[in-house]
Amino acid sequence: MRKENDLHFVRLLTTLYAVLMSITAATAQTKSYPPLAATALQYCAANGKSTYYEYIDYISMGTISRTSGAEPGGYFDGTALSTDIV
Repeated sequence: MRKENDLHFVRLLTTLYAVLMSITAATAQTKSYPPLAATALQYCAANGKSTYYEYIDYISMGTISRTSGAEPGGYFDGTALSTDIV
């Protein structure tokens, strides 16, 4: 019975130590780094395997309302479209 109690005590101390180290790490001052330079987003080309059935037929969001068919490559490049949403 004594060994079981010792084992539980060691587990309790180990858990307490881990909790204290987590609290210490969370409350420690973090270093301040200069902001990263903004870079333009680059998109890879989207292509469907079949223009027959792999396309988005209709989209509506905010002021955008677009119906499409089988575009070349399977998808319409709508990255120039924008709208305000709440």
